[in-house]
Amino acid sequence: MAVAVTAQEILAHPRFAEARAAHVSAVVELFKADALAMRMMADAGIIILRGFIVGFHFAFDPEDRNTWATPGNVRRILVERGLASPRRVDDLLARFRQAGYLEAASAPDDRRVTILVPTARVIAHDRHHLAAYHRFLLDLFPGRGYEWALEQDERTHRLIRLSGLRDPRAAALLASFEPPEPVTRMISKVEATTGLRPTIDVALAALTERYDLPEDAPFALFAIGRSVGWLAHSIEQVASQIIIRPRAKYIGLKLNN
Repeated sequence: MAVAVTAQEILAHPRFAEARAAHVSAVVELFKADALAMRMMADAGIIILRGFIVGFHFAFDPEDRNTWATPGNVRRILVERGLASPRRVDDLLARFRQAGYLEAASAPDDRRVTILVPTARVIAHDRHHLAAYHRFLLDLFPGRGYEWALEQDERTHRLIRLSGLRDPRAAALLASFEPPEPVTRMISKVEATTGLRPTIDVALAALTERYDLPEDAPFALFAIGRSVGWLAHSIEQVASQIIIRPRAKYIGLKLNN
């Protein structure tokens, strides 16, 4: 099991620049024979979507519709986590289809429902690309659980992508306090009935109820967290000189340095 490292630890490492250069070279080498893949992988949204599509593929259970990679399920999980707008998800899915990265399959018990299936090529791309990221971390932090990147074993790749389907924010927040008993019952009932775990929205609502916060507290807390995330992205981009969100365009006041 890999032990997570923070962005601050990575950027402060004395060999960061050297390791980053080696990582960039490895990624270029990985996709140099596929010009289309190279262009698409320059978009962070494509990389995020690919990971979730592969995760759904590994999680697929014919008896559980929540594990089906329908356009609706894919759109829901990215929107709920604030990773993309519904329109952005639809645009990314269209690009995947045009590139031949996805195949359409009918649901087991309802041929009207379309399930998106990643091609073997995309699954391999995802494994190799993820391993390249973890090899970068292995070079900087040996012994922290990133050794799988050397062999690129499929089992570890599968476990990593399956873990990505769970919303860690809600679980972490709900574990930090005791939700009101009615909320706990509701969460248990929904999970038993549908298999769905609580989202960050449920966790924030439970927090508001538990500590008798103002009614609009969930929105304020979510906005604060999102703002901190954007600031962290900006700081990391400036420090690393790597664009995290290539499609984002700053339209605010002119910055000094």
